[in-house]
Amino acid sequence: MAGVKQIELIHWAILSTSICAAILYVGIHFADSLCRSFGITFLLINLYTRFFEYFWDTAHKTIFFAILALSFWFIGTHAERLWQLGTKTETK
Repeated sequence: MAGVKQIELIHWAILSTSICAAILYVGIHFADSLCRSFGITFLLINLYTRFFEYFWDTAHKTIFFAILALSFWFIGTHAERLWQLGTKTETK
């Protein structure tokens, strides 16, 4: 089975990233929380997919998973902070 080189799929990566960024822009510009949430979610999924595609075979596994864990920690703490702000404003 012949492998597909990642450079052959770069146009799909650019297209999907552009669409996510456009939906994110529309969500921010028109204050649409649904579009903004979808844009952020699928942009993160896209970035994590690219991370696995490009670095799974070449990176040392300890470094690979350390970067992955740090990114999840950063996103989780930021999301928790936003969630806490949302619950504080609702209780006032």
